[in-house]
Amino acid sequence: MAEENVSLREYFEALRADDLRAVAELAASNEKALQETRAATEKRFDSVNEFRGQLSDQSKTYVTKAELYAGLIAVTAIVGAAGVIFRFFTP
Repeated sequence: MAEENVSLREYFEALRADDLRAVAELAASNEKALQETRAATEKRFDSVNEFRGQLSDQSKTYVTKAELYAGLIAVTAIVGAAGVIFRFFTP
């Protein structure tokens, strides 16, 4: 305010206008920061979901208990048969 002789009303209206302008700038700044934070969080969760997908895909390649048990039975049978054959041919 360059003028020295202003009414009290004009002085407070000017202060109020400055306050409103500052609040609007702060709100805009906060909104921008909030959008950036949301974008960063979304990007982070995309990475987490991708990692979960990789773990899910990997776990599909693991052997199940039923498959392992069936394989062990088959190997035991083969080893048992080989032992019988080995005993048959050894003096």
